[in-house]
Amino acid sequence: MIHVAVLEDEEIWEQAITELLERYRREEGVPMEVDVYRNAYDLTEKTGKVYDVLLLDIEMAHMTGMEAARQIRERDESVAIIFVTANPRYAIEGYQVQASDYILKPVQYPALRASLKRSLRGVSDRETRYVTISERSGARRVEVSKLRYIESRGHRLTFHLEKETLETTTSSMKEMEELLSGEGFFRISSGCLVNLRFVDSVEGESVRAGEELLPLSRRKRTGFLSALTDYLVR
Repeated sequence: MIHVAVLEDEEIWEQAITELLERYRREEGVPMEVDVYRNAYDLTEKTGKVYDVLLLDIEMAHMTGMEAARQIRERDESVAIIFVTANPRYAIEGYQVQASDYILKPVQYPALRASLKRSLRGVSDRETRYVTISERSGARRVEVSKLRYIESRGHRLTFHLEKETLETTTSSMKEMEELLSGEGFFRISSGCLVNLRFVDSVEGESVRAGEELLPLSRRKRTGFLSALTDYLVR
């Protein structure tokens, strides 16, 4: 399922864009869910959803589509941002948020179709390389390769990345273990799921990941060593 957000405050353009998206969904056979926002604040602050593609009007009251793009890009590196505007002068500014494309109004189907095809080309890859973490401030997509290990603390999970630590509002270790299956992770104890990429050594009943020693369960030891060996020789 492809998740698309449309930010547009004029009804005539909102209707035109959503009709063209429906045409794309129908003709290309792409499962697609589309949400429409009339102001940028609702998109950036009120929703916890994570999108694959954003279609953003730039010139809006209060917060512009460009300002919304900057905020979203800070927490989501992979979302494709397409600006829909009547004024092409914003093209240079869009490089700052790694915009995928610009479509000029009035929006024509060939232009939208070509832009969507380019933007959606890597969505299936992103789904296997990113995991969505629900924080108090909203949802955030994190690159799996940067996730060192996950700890269970009560009814919450703590995600240890290369440069920061994130805590979920609600989630379970079992859910994350299933979600990251096939991505090079191993559950070394009931409360710790480690990325084998960051394992430096096994020291007694502990696994060293950088400067940290993580507890290794006795009953998990044999399976872990086997998984680590397979990972290193593949």
